[in-house]
Amino acid sequence: MKFEVAHPVNARLLKFATLLCLSLLVAACSEDKALPAKASAETAAPAAAESLNKSPEPPEPAAAEQSTAAPDPFPAPGKPEQPASSPPAVPAPASSEEVQPLQNYMDAVHGDRKGDLIFSAKQDLDLDGYDEIVLGYGDLDEAEPQYSVVSELYVLRDMDGEVVELAHDPGGGYQKLGFKLIRLQDLPQTFIYCGLTNGGGMSGFEVQEVSGNQVLDKVYSASPTGTGEDEILDTNNDGQLDTYMQYRNDYNTFNYALNRTYEMESGEFVLQATKVEIPEYPQEIKEVILQYLSLTVLEVEQSPETEERLARLWTGSAGTAAAAEDLGGWREALEGYHSEIRFDIKEKGPEAEASLSYTDGNKQKEEHAMQLHLVKGAAGWQIDGLELIPGQGSVQ
Repeated sequence: MKFEVAHPVNARLLKFATLLCLSLLVAACSEDKALPAKASAETAAPAAAESLNKSPEPPEPAAAEQSTAAPDPFPAPGKPEQPASSPPAVPAPASSEEVQPLQNYMDAVHGDRKGDLIFSAKQDLDLDGYDEIVLGYGDLDEAEPQYSVVSELYVLRDMDGEVVELAHDPGGGYQKLGFKLIRLQDLPQTFIYCGLTNGGGMSGFEVQEVSGNQVLDKVYSASPTGTGEDEILDTNNDGQLDTYMQYRNDYNTFNYALNRTYEMESGEFVLQATKVEIPEYPQEIKEVILQYLSLTVLEVEQSPETEERLARLWTGSAGTAAAAEDLGGWREALEGYHSEIRFDIKEKGPEAEASLSYTDGNKQKEEHAMQLHLVKGAAGWQIDGLELIPGQGSVQ
């Protein structure tokens, strides 16, 4: 067999041509696969860099969950209670074994519940480790829910599942409304507040506290005569009530307008000031006597203007001045019934003698009397002597 040796140059060209074709073929295949990956990498890189430099945002709450969330059946102090027109709702139990807590407490109430559930709250009021539950029943005022009157109030305690009744207020007296849980200045426990009204010209309030196994009055402020305005205030806007005020102007105050201010001191409300609206100094002897007797019987405390007026009306020695307890029997005659007091006044120059008497309303018809001596000075008529005469027995 005969072998022909190829020319060296031709062999190299052939080899080079073959390698070039193979390289082009491989490059074409690689480019088809690499181009998408390269594009993907170029797109992903800026996004990854941006996510590293950007803080994660919290997920937005689902609108559906917000709209269907059940209201808190037991609002805490400072959190608005459910309006009376919408009694507190309790979330449906997750299983048949769970019970609705509010209904559980309602079932524990003894006696007949009257009307609608107007108010409910659950909290450890006295900080003993057990929650108290407050339930108020009454007549729902759909037009003005805030004026719904609570006719029965229950205070319960949940002792690890055992529900104990601490108090049941069946109502009576002034109407109760506007129940809420409150804090008093610098006291750790929580209190029960309610407004008081007679449906007319009187407004007051009551604050109750849980003490041991009892519910006691911490503060009760309401006029016994059915007229007056009392309110409790948070004067420093720290969420704790620290002051309450009383306004009186009726026959029980002899129609003097009184404003009393009480402030918290060492856990109790203490009278700080009484503002009395006293008219101009009287000019007639009868009016001088009546003003002196009425201001003395009132026993107004912490009132500089009252002390000043009494000092002008009475110029006698301090030891001979009448005290409120001495005039106790005269109060009924002074309370708008001045016509029942009989006056006999004898004026002689700058001096005058006055005899007063009245007959009490009991069966004995006992007569009471006093003698007064007055002098007239630059300030007008003033009393410098008073003598109470013991009862004269029955008057026929």
